[in-house]
Amino acid sequence: MNSSLTLHLQDGLTVFVIGASGDLAKKKTYPSLLALYAKKLLPQDTLIWGYARSKKTHEEIRQQIKPYLIENNSIEESVV
Repeated sequence: MNSSLTLHLQDGLTVFVIGASGDLAKKKTYPSLLALYAKKLLPQDTLIWGYARSKKTHEEIRQQIKPYLIENNSIEESVV
């Protein structure tokens, strides 16, 4: 890993997902974030905040996006 990437990975990162329960987030945003995480390309102190108009609990959103995370990333279900 090059030194500039190593320096960036030491910083924190906050990602805001607007429309957190929507189709784009489920099919593209969350799988992309998981792929970056799996490749260790996100800083250790990464926070992901979601905003949606629909009222859903964290658990409901997790269950809603789980199939897309497994399908799109070929990642073990235990990671999700």
